[in-house]
Amino acid sequence: MSLQIKFKNSLSKRVVRLMQFICRNHGVHYQDVDVMPQRMNYQGESYALTFREPKPQHPHLVGDIRLHRQFYSRYLEFERDIIVYLPPSYKTQPHRRYPVLYMHDGNNAMDPRTSFAGVTWEVNDTVERLVKEGLMDEIIVVGIYNTPARMYEYTWTQMVIDGPHPQGGHGKKYARFLVKELKAFVDRSYRTLADRSNTAIMGSSLGGLINFY
Repeated sequence: MSLQIKFKNSLSKRVVRLMQFICRNHGVHYQDVDVMPQRMNYQGESYALTFREPKPQHPHLVGDIRLHRQFYSRYLEFERDIIVYLPPSYKTQPHRRYPVLYMHDGNNAMDPRTSFAGVTWEVNDTVERLVKEGLMDEIIVVGIYNTPARMYEYTWTQMVIDGPHPQGGHGKKYARFLVKELKAFVDRSYRTLADRSNTAIMGSSLGGLINFY
């Protein structure tokens, strides 16, 4: 089963990207996901997104997973979900504290229902396997879901990408959110090792870029 939605040529490319984001984060698969809107199925005076039936999902998530929905920030425009992976000994060793890995684009980290194209990075699976094999210590993983403002939040300078208006440049606000709001919340809510040497960040693409800020 497939569905095709057509847009007029004058429709803002940003609106098309927003449509892509909404579909991706609700588990709707569509063709031409990685191309710019002007290269999508062009038919006369309209663009088209072609949707196809989603692949089967596996809702079971490996490990002890907690989800904090619609986390609010006074620094950023959009609320976002936060997904947290807790290590195997978290419940059985109540006095133990753990290092924390923060991951941008956290919707891709563990849950196929929210990940890009339904394929996760399998962070929780990988951590569990490496811990069992004795190749790494137990850690807490915090996945920070992205938002429609991803381009703005993951860059610290403005740039012209398409159209006459610059985009990006909210990286400083995003960093404040991470340090002053999210990390503070995680350290209050979970048994973390909160010092600098036990805190790390990780990301892919723009999520990797913002790590350098």
